[in-house]
Amino acid sequence: MNQRSVICILRGVVAISLLLWGGAVRAEVALLLPGYLSGVDAWRESGAAAVLAQSGWHDGGHLQWTPNGIMGPQVGSGPKRFLTVGLPATAPLAVQARILHDYVSTVRSAWPDESLWLVGHSAGGVVARWLMVERPDSGIVGLITVASPHGGTEMASYGAMAGDTPLALFAPMMGMEELNHSQGLFRDLMPEGAGRALFWLNRQPHPPARYISVVRGDDGVVPPASQDLNGVVALYGRARTLVAGRGHGLAAGDGAVIARLLAEAQSL
Repeated sequence: MNQRSVICILRGVVAISLLLWGGAVRAEVALLLPGYLSGVDAWRESGAAAVLAQSGWHDGGHLQWTPNGIMGPQVGSGPKRFLTVGLPATAPLAVQARILHDYVSTVRSAWPDESLWLVGHSAGGVVARWLMVERPDSGIVGLITVASPHGGTEMASYGAMAGDTPLALFAPMMGMEELNHSQGLFRDLMPEGAGRALFWLNRQPHPPARYISVVRGDDGVVPPASQDLNGVVALYGRARTLVAGRGHGLAAGDGAVIARLLAEAQSL
């Protein structure tokens, strides 16, 4: 084999290596959204964030919205990173979606070339979808929802009804201020029916993206059928559904499930 042949082979090996290396380190960012009254740091307190970090995702910290802008870490390290965000958990879906848009804009400005995923627990998953429908140009490549009431929940109906009873007057004195503050959100999350928020949302065009719903079979708060994104009229047949976990709240095992789903989506 002459010197020219050796050089050509080496060049080919280097080119292939660069392609493989580039695919292996393709950067991604995931924003983890909290559910209703689950706490600003539920993803970490549940252990899900720690498991996600053990799976190769760098914990980029927590972002918090303020009237003066987004506060939190400005940079991250590693090819894959996740950040948790704070949302006004008792506010109507549209209000939360506007704040989520500020987070998304901040992340897109910091990392314009990276794939952006939204991962929402409970109501946070519906907030994420509301944003994607209202802002289809947000550059979100995928959505994973965990125990989210896409078709609504009767628990929200009960909360709305309680707001129309004398209980609402005494709620602040019993440490239940959230009952009154959540009335708009409760109405938004009532089972879909003509004239309701979810009826509108579920029939709007959804932007091209990967849609994945993690469904709890024994949730106790949201019926399994309501958690399934394939039950959304506009997404029928477009979503992947996985039954995993127990109960409505987040758990450490959710970190492993999400890491696997993200890895599988990246390989497609």
